[in-house]
Amino acid sequence: MTADATPVPEARAMHGAAYDEPIYQKGLAHVWIHTVNYVELAERRGLHVFARGEGSTLYDARGEAWIDALSGLWVVNAGHGRREIAEAMAAQASTLAYVSSAAYTSVPAVELAETLARLTPGDLQRVFFSSGGSEAVETAIKIAKQTQVLRGFPRRYKIIARRGSYHGMTYGAMSLTTGNRAQQERFFGPLMDGG
Repeated sequence: MTADATPVPEARAMHGAAYDEPIYQKGLAHVWIHTVNYVELAERRGLHVFARGEGSTLYDARGEAWIDALSGLWVVNAGHGRREIAEAMAAQASTLAYVSSAAYTSVPAVELAETLARLTPGDLQRVFFSSGGSEAVETAIKIAKQTQVLRGFPRRYKIIARRGSYHGMTYGAMSLTTGNRAQQERFFGPLMDGG
């Protein structure tokens, strides 16, 4: 393997032979699965390539069924292949696909924020939408830092976080929530201060 964790061509050729199907060979050659050792994927036939899903079941490219116990890492909790959800997504995308939340909002975002404000306890009345766990953690770090600056404490930087509560691949999220900091430091260190 090269220093950038990309397998050298000879390794690709050797390890790709562990898989008969071209899609698995291509996956092994071109997709970096960031949490698994490349050689383990290759030599132990640990690569999974999924083609479709129904409810809580995933089907790989070989047609084998797997239970999606992680719900697509917690983003498919309503299940795969839900036609009514796909239709609602398509209808929204055909009307308005995206509006940057950096300076704007949209009618669906306002309506959802109002609903969430009504359901949340106490004075939690404002919502910041993000696309996933990594972005949510990174945004929380920025909000916490900005809050301290506005309170007159610009040098405060320590953040209390729960270890072993994986919340994403970004540098800040990994620094704060990694379960095995020593291993992460080995590959990605030094991690962000304050975690």
